[in-house]
Formats: sequence, C-alpha cells, structure tokens
Amino acid sequence: MNMISTLIAASLLAAPASAPASQVSHQVKNSTIDASARYPVLAGNTPLIKGFNLLMKNAIEPDYQRALKESKEGEAEARKFGYPHRTWYFHIQGQVSRQESWMISGWTTAETYSGGAHGYAYRKQINLAIYLDEHPREFSLNALIPNDNERNLFWAGEVLSRLNQSKAKREMEPMAELDESLQGRFVVSKKGLVYQFDHYEVGAYAEGTYEFTVPWSALMDYQPSNLAKRLSMP
Repeated sequence: MNMISTLIAASLLAAPASAPASQVSHQVKNSTIDASARYPVLAGNTPLIKGFNLLMKNAIEPDYQRALKESKEGEAEARKFGYPHRTWYFHIQGQVSRQESWMISGWTTAETYSGGAHGYAYRKQINLAIYLDEHPREFSLNALIPNDNERNLFWAGEVLSRLNQSKAKREMEPMAELDESLQGRFVVSKKGLVYQFDHYEVGAYAEGTYEFTVPWSALMDYQPSNLAKRLSMP
C-alpha cells in the first residue's frame, strides 16, 4: 500500500514578518517512486502575498502530481513489456529569497530521476512586486534595466563575465555569448541579483549548475529603473 502523507504544519506564534505562517509538505514512498514536495505559505491576505503564494503553489503542485502520474505509467509499461524495475524519485521544494511589504522573491528547486545515466535538477524563479500601480506584477531584467542597449551591456559585461569567471574556476571553456532568454533566471537578495543556471543551460551536464550574485552597485551603472533603485536600498 502506498504511504502517502500530507502535512500542513501551522506556526502562528510571534515570528518575523518574512517568516512563513505555514508549510505544505507531501510525501509518497513505495516500490515505484520516492517523491516529496515542500513549500512555504506566507502569512497575510494582501494581493502581493496571495499572488506570491499562488505562484509558488503553481510552480510546485503540477510538477509533483505529474511525477506521480508518470511514475505509475512507467511502472505499468515496465510490467507490460518486461523492463527492469526501477524506482523513480522526484523531490521539489520552494524557498523565499527576500520579502518586503511591496516585493517578494523566491524560487523552487526540483531533483528528479526517471531512468538513464543520471538524474536531473531544475529551478524556477518567482519575482513579484508592486511598482507600476497598486497591482502586483512579475518582473524580469527588463523591468530593472528598461533600455535595451544598457540591458545588453549589463548582460554581457556583468552576467556573462561572472559566469565565465565561475567556469574558469572549474577549468571549463568560456562562453562567447549568453542566450537572452535566460535573463530572468535570477532571484532578488539584499546584496543583488542572484543568477541561477541549471544543467545544460550554460554548459554540459558534467559542469553542474551555476549560481552567483551580481551586486546592486554593478547594476547601478546601466541606467537602472526606479524599481531597481528601490531594490538596491538597504
């Protein structure tokens, strides 16, 4: 019989404003799959908090349910055709990077294996702020550096250069250019933009993943928006 537990642990004691009021946790472990999901539910009923909680849920729950469904289908196919038995795994969790009264940033991390030579990991970033009007909006790099030319200079001069510095430390070949579709692969911290690149996005699987921070002081040299200036404040 499947061991399925769903826990919602509420902690309503006095805590910092940025602390989650509760945490959702799922776990399934049997001969077919070892899977878990865990993510925070922030306290409050403001449009910003409700919007972030929904984005976090939507970034985790569908992937988790899909993994359970595909593991059952894979097991049925293995039995039908006599394939070797294997146990799939899928573990995903969400975290908050920074929370203010007008902005919340966070990300999800998933690790999965469904066959083959190795597993696979990926991350999703969530950046939500109130900055154009009273409505929360997701934002990417173009909201922080609106000018196309300045944004391209930042992308090459600050992000690509730091990525290649990280590659050099691993004795990997540098990249000549970086796909602009990856510009939103960051979360916001007090120190700056934390870029997160996954397997295969900027190199071979063997290189692993990359994560580094571009400080606010560097971004300020590229005609930053009012949103970027506000984020850079201590």
